[in-house]
Amino acid sequence: SMGVGMRAAVTSQINLVMTEAEHVQQLKGVRDFIYPVMWFKDGLDELSDEETVSLLKMAVHAPETARSVMYPTLFVIGSLMFLVVAAFLVKKHVRDPKKLGQDGGNISNGGGDTASSNGLGHKNGMSIPRPRAGSTTPPPDYDDAA
Repeated sequence: SMGVGMRAAVTSQINLVMTEAEHVQQLKGVRDFIYPVMWFKDGLDELSDEETVSLLKMAVHAPETARSVMYPTLFVIGSLMFLVVAAFLVKKHVRDPKKLGQDGGNISNGGGDTASSNGLGHKNGMSIPRPRAGSTTPPPDYDDAA
C-alpha cells in the first residue's frame, strides 16, 4: 500500500534569459546567460492536524476502493446489456413456426407448386407471384408462355 506524504514543499523561481539578438543594437556582444529574478520557497514540515491526515489518507485509498467496486459492477451491467441485445436479435430473426407451415416455411397448395412465406409460388423451377388476399385476379399461367 502507499504511504501518506507528511511533508510538502513548493519551490519556484523566475528567471530572465538573455541572448544576443541580431536586430537589437544594445545586445551586441552580450553572451547568453540566465539571470535569476525571484525565488520562492514555501512548505509544510509536519502535519499535526488529524483531520488533514485522515483527509489525505482517504484521498489515497478512495480511488482504489472505487475502482475495485466499479470493475465488477460495470462488467455485470455490460454482460446484461449484451444478453438483452442478443435476445432481441434472436427473437427478431427467428421465425415463428405457428405462422409458417409444418414443412419448414413452405405452405403446400396442392398441384405441385409450393407457396413460400414470402408470397411466391414455385412451379417447374419458376417463381410465380401469389395473388394478394382478397384479390379476384388469378395468377398468370407461365406454362403456356414456355
